[in-house]
Amino acid sequence: MRSFPLGRVVLTWVFFVPIAFLNGVIRDNVYRPKVGELRAHQISTALASAAFFSWAFFMLKKQVAHLDRTRLLLTGASWVSLTMLFEFGFMHFVAKIPWKKLFADYNVLQGRVWPLFLLTELASPLLLKAMKAFR
Repeated sequence: MRSFPLGRVVLTWVFFVPIAFLNGVIRDNVYRPKVGELRAHQISTALASAAFFSWAFFMLKKQVAHLDRTRLLLTGASWVSLTMLFEFGFMHFVAKIPWKKLFADYNVLQGRVWPLFLLTELASPLLLKAMKAFR
């Protein structure tokens, strides 16, 4: 059993930040004016989820085969934690986005689907290992 690849896990998340930023820029400038805020949020979340899973595959495809379920979940939980720290730390205290606006993206009853991205982060390592089993 190999050890938990913490450095690679963190780098995977850090290198995804520019991709997420680009996703937001495209959302705000290309399709939000055409489809509205809620639909743009939903599209952007779906694109971010697909991009993150693809990026995780690229970065960790060889490492996941050697990790047990606990380490795979720890990997996903690490990504979720980093995302939430960034979202509620940087976005509130540096970017000055109000708490109310930050928490609004978690309201699935209002059609906000951001928790699906966090679920993608959490589940990606398990899904990557499951994909390896089918090869």
